[in-house]
Amino acid sequence: PWVQPLAMVGSAVYVDSSGEKGVFADPRDAELAGDNAGIHYMKIARGTYPNSWNNTTNNWLFEGSGKYVTTITDYNSTANEPLDADGAWNVWQNMGFRSKEGGGGGGTSCIDSNGPHNTFQHIYIVECDDRGLYVSASATDNKLLFVETGSTDGNKFSGAVGADRTMILGNTSWDNVQYYNYSWSQDHVMFIANMYQEGTQFQHVAFEANSDRNLAIGNMGLGMPSTGAIVQTSGSEDNVVAANADTNAILGYTCGASSKCDGSNESW
Repeated sequence: PWVQPLAMVGSAVYVDSSGEKGVFADPRDAELAGDNAGIHYMKIARGTYPNSWNNTTNNWLFEGSGKYVTTITDYNSTANEPLDADGAWNVWQNMGFRSKEGGGGGGTSCIDSNGPHNTFQHIYIVECDDRGLYVSASATDNKLLFVETGSTDGNKFSGAVGADRTMILGNTSWDNVQYYNYSWSQDHVMFIANMYQEGTQFQHVAFEANSDRNLAIGNMGLGMPSTGAIVQTSGSEDNVVAANADTNAILGYTCGASSKCDGSNESW
């Protein structure tokens, strides 16, 4: 009788670009099959995966084999992002994403998160033809944890109005002379312990009008613009900005109503 090749290893759906293990060579195919079978843990082997991944299902752990050796790209379809995360309550970890910059990626970001309660941790953004990781208005309660970004043609991280309660923790951004802009016009965003370098055009975090009750604590930058690493515009209230350090001015604003912007911020 015909015997199906191993598609599951333990309780995981296994994806292998070389075809040596498992039946799936594409994460999207594996996601749909696993969801149909009621399995929501995917293990992705080392390799480069050339098809854009449109995630639509929920409650998954998607795990690569290392953020430098498992890479999701849009090489076969530059009209779409390497990852379009439309599902909810999912975790992506230990993998990289790449969209060729300079127009080679069709102007796409590396990751678009459109679902609530998604987590991206221990991720490597290799290069992107637009933003590194974009959080849309419908993607509330997202977590961006320990993400390392290479060169991007757009902002490293950015979020739409309405993407509230985003946690941006422990991320690093290097080797880009265009954008290091974490610009948020949402509420209850935590921007904590991030490191960034060489941004020449924009501040690393901007609390825009009506962006209230946010935290910017313990962030470190090298070479941010002289207009200030953190900007708070008129109408933004009840924010806390403390213990941040940068080679240029930290505070490019007048502290807003009911906000706490204490003297622990340091400009070297």
